[in-house]
Amino acid sequence: PERARTSLWELPVALREQYVDYLRGTTFRTSMICHRDSYVDHHPDPTDLERFRVAFFSDANLEAGLQECYPNDKTAAEVQLSIGQNALRCADPRVKLALRILDQLRPAFVGVRELCARTSEMNGKTPVAGTDSSQSGGNHIDCVDPVLEFLWAAVAAGAIEVLESPPPIVTKINHRPVVSSLSRHQAKTGRRITNQLRESIRLSGVSNFIAGQLDGTHDFDQLKKALRNAIDSRTVLPDPFEKGQSDEDLVRQSLHRIARSALIVA
Repeated sequence: PERARTSLWELPVALREQYVDYLRGTTFRTSMICHRDSYVDHHPDPTDLERFRVAFFSDANLEAGLQECYPNDKTAAEVQLSIGQNALRCADPRVKLALRILDQLRPAFVGVRELCARTSEMNGKTPVAGTDSSQSGGNHIDCVDPVLEFLWAAVAAGAIEVLESPPPIVTKINHRPVVSSLSRHQAKTGRRITNQLRESIRLSGVSNFIAGQLDGTHDFDQLKKALRNAIDSRTVLPDPFEKGQSDEDLVRQSLHRIARSALIVA
């Protein structure tokens, strides 16, 4: 609510961040350590995103209508990006294209400059300048205002992660995929797993088992065999939506889910 935002903004930075952590249920605190005399801008604006890379958090959800968004989309139908109780809606065609690109490449990070350029090209329109290039040494890229503004709001809502040097997340599944030793240990001891974005995520019964096997030594056929043995011995109990599916489909869907959850490492 606007009243809560105003009240929080008036607090000292450290105290405000603690309240925000509590409200968002933050489990990992990211801090920047700098010299005492360093200048820290506490009032950034959307154009500051241009030098960073962005990606959806695993829990960020897009409404089903997004698949109907194509480059020639001229409709005013809204799409919704939500995480927890926060929901952002937008009908701007450029923003919808940007969301579609991020969703297709999830969980990979995309440079904001690259995202803005691709959005403009796909939409077939000339970008609107983000800021006056003459004020930034001529290196400031012209970009689409609605895209930057929506990304800025999504970052504030906790739906999008923004990093200058993202971790080596892999989106394509190779012959013998690998997840971190920490994630494998967590998969074998419980349902909560920490991914490359420092998120604590929950997988299905089968996906949890498959994640625990991904040490780089198991190919697809070996994963199928291990899964069948685990199901027959009742070491793994498939979730209701997983029952009745073939072992091949279960492994394939689990690998896709694991990759989309930013668990596979380079």
